[in-house]
Amino acid sequence: MAGSFENYLADLIPGYLRARRDEVIVMRTALASGQFGDIVEIAHRLRGTGGTYGRPQLSAIGAELESAAEASDADRVSRGLDALTLELGE
Repeated sequence: MAGSFENYLADLIPGYLRARRDEVIVMRTALASGQFGDIVEIAHRLRGTGGTYGRPQLSAIGAELESAAEASDADRVSRGLDALTLELGE
């Protein structure tokens, strides 16, 4: 049974990563217009889901992005988005 769940999850990973790449674009747009609340929401979801998909580093980056956006720290958000882009392989 566990093997079938692992296979199911493995099938979802490419779509999950694609969606996160799309969210990088959304967060960069939000950053450019000072919409830190939008970044907080997306980063919070990333923080919660990365580990589930076997990518704990995504959760760590999500936590950092969430914290940076809550502080309205544009430089930290920008660095976090750069780290996320690298982690996602873009």
